Amino acid sequence: MASEITYKELTIENKMKVALIEKIVNMKIVQIFDGIHGNIVYLNGNDLRGARIDKEDMKDLLELGVRWVEGNSDKHQLSVGF
Repeated sequence: MASEITYKELTIENKMKVALIEKIVNMKIVQIFDGIHGNIVYLNGNDLRGARIDKEDMKDLLELGVRWVEGNSDKHQLSVGF
């Protein structure tokens, strides 16, 4: 089971990943979880249309080691596992 953590609890490497994820999807982190398979970040934006992940964005995310991306249009939120 994943536990919520703060940004300060991330490793320097994962802080850099989070900053790049925010930049790539143009959204802000609202929650971070640490679990057995890695970290999960939840990001909020004004709407998911502004966070559409195109081919280049997906390539950039995959290069960071992202395992999955899931959108929730009702909450205007993305979750990203890495």
